[in-house]
Amino acid sequence: MGVSDGRINREGKNEGGKIVKVMVLVRVDSHSNLLMSGSYPGFTQLATLIKQERQHNPDRTLLLNAGDTIQGDAMSYFFKSAGLGYSADGTPLAPELQIQPSIAVMNALGYDAMTVGNHEYNFGPAVFTSTLGAANFSMLQANVYDDGSYGLDEVPIEPSTMITLPGPTGDIDVAILGIGNHRVPSYELPSNIPGLTFTNPIDEAQARVPYLAVTNDVVVALTHIGFTTNPDSVEVDENVDTNLAAQTAGIDAILGGHSHTDPTKQLSLIHISEPTRPY
Repeated sequence: MGVSDGRINREGKNEGGKIVKVMVLVRVDSHSNLLMSGSYPGFTQLATLIKQERQHNPDRTLLLNAGDTIQGDAMSYFFKSAGLGYSADGTPLAPELQIQPSIAVMNALGYDAMTVGNHEYNFGPAVFTSTLGAANFSMLQANVYDDGSYGLDEVPIEPSTMITLPGPTGDIDVAILGIGNHRVPSYELPSNIPGLTFTNPIDEAQARVPYLAVTNDVVVALTHIGFTTNPDSVEVDENVDTNLAAQTAGIDAILGGHSHTDPTKQLSLIHISEPTRPY
């Protein structure tokens, strides 16, 4: 078992308590890559990194995914209907192959939660429910509602989940709020999303975060709405992570996907009008 190697070394007091180190690992927009493609890493590389990183804080490390996971390469298309018992060309699959490969790998790696991305809806309700329902971790999206035609409850898709981690003097309750892509009806065939309504992500977060903030020690928003506004892109609008941070009190961290952005190169675009919560 390893210990924190000094990269996370902040100590201090917050309302009389010692700051406890919690590490969060997140992957976004993998598009089902299991193998490395050019410089684009696959799960074969990340599995080693995940195991190494967990050793630095083995008792308090979370492993999350921010969506667009089951669609992408040729293998993902071949196995898109694996949960239904057959491949894309109708070939019956042996029981051990009746799970989408990315979900199988994430189960093996011990993921804690995933927010649904817009590409998870590409194959219609039967594939959606059979594929995501095979996950051994929480599937999240607070801003999607089902009139009963789709089957979100079969997975189930939940607005949030709470994960309890051990602390030095008691448990640490971490709420993970899933905020998905509200623009799915603009991208997707109506036949792939029957009965679903997608609501404004910032409004949904503002409605849910106050309760999560008073009932948990930490609130993490795991999002698939894009990093910041971009007038040259149809992929994002005003409802993006930077505005979510600026307009929503009570969120301790936002981990997001969809726009394939490296936020370390975009820090000048972030403006938070007030602190969300003291750390």
